[in-house]
Amino acid sequence: IDGKAHTIIGVLPPGIYYPASDMNLYIPLVLRPAEINRGQAFLRLLGKLKPTISLTQARTELDTIASRLAQEYPDVNKGSTYNLVSLHDQVVGSLSTSLFVLWGAVGLVLLIACANVANLLLARATARRGELAIKTALGATRMHLVRQSLIESLFLSLMGGLLGLILGAIAVRIFVNTLGDKLPRVETIGINLRVLGFTMGIALITGVMFGVIPALRSSRVNAVEAVNESRRGTTGG
Repeated sequence: IDGKAHTIIGVLPPGIYYPASDMNLYIPLVLRPAEINRGQAFLRLLGKLKPTISLTQARTELDTIASRLAQEYPDVNKGSTYNLVSLHDQVVGSLSTSLFVLWGAVGLVLLIACANVANLLLARATARRGELAIKTALGATRMHLVRQSLIESLFLSLMGGLLGLILGAIAVRIFVNTLGDKLPRVETIGINLRVLGFTMGIALITGVMFGVIPALRSSRVNAVEAVNESRRGTTGG
C-alpha cells in the first residue's frame, strides 16, 4: 500500500463500518516524535472501558489528564477540553428518543388493530351461534370449537404479518432513500431473517392472545337455545 509492505492481522466480519460505510481497510497511524504537532487536534479516539470503570469515572480521569497537559504545554493545551461520550450516544445521537417514541406508537397501533379484530371475531362468533350449536349437537366438543376459532385467528394474524413485511420492505426503501443522510448506520437498515422471525413471532403471540377470548366466548353455546334462535330467524328452508 503506497509502496509499503503491511502485515494482515485480522479480517472484520461483514456489517462493521466505522466511521463510514466506504472504509475497506484500516492501517495503524504512526506518529514520529519529530512530526507531532500538538496544535492539531483532529483525531477521534475509540476505546473500551474496563468493566469496573463507569463513564463518569473515565470523564473525571480524562479531565485530570487535560489539566496536566495544560500545565505541561500551555501554548497549545491551555483551555483545551475533551469530550467523552458512549459509542451508542455517538451513533444514535438525539434520535434515540424519537426511535423509542416511534416504537411505542407502533405498539399502540398494533394493540388497537388487535382489539378491533378481536371485536370483529366476537361479533362473527355471535352471528355463527347457529352453526356452532349444530356442530355441538353433532358431537363437537368445546375444545374443537376453541381450536377452530384459534386457527382462524392465527390465520388472520399470520396474513397480517406477511402483509406487514411486504409493506415494511417498501417503506424501508422509501425511508432510506429519503432520510439516508439523517439516519445513523442507515446502511444496516433492512429486512433480514431476524426481522422475519420477530414479525412472525409477534403475529403468533397476538393471534393467540387476542383469539383466545373470542374462541372461549364462541365455544360457550347452548345447542338447544342457539338452534331455536336460528330457526326463528330463518325465512327459508
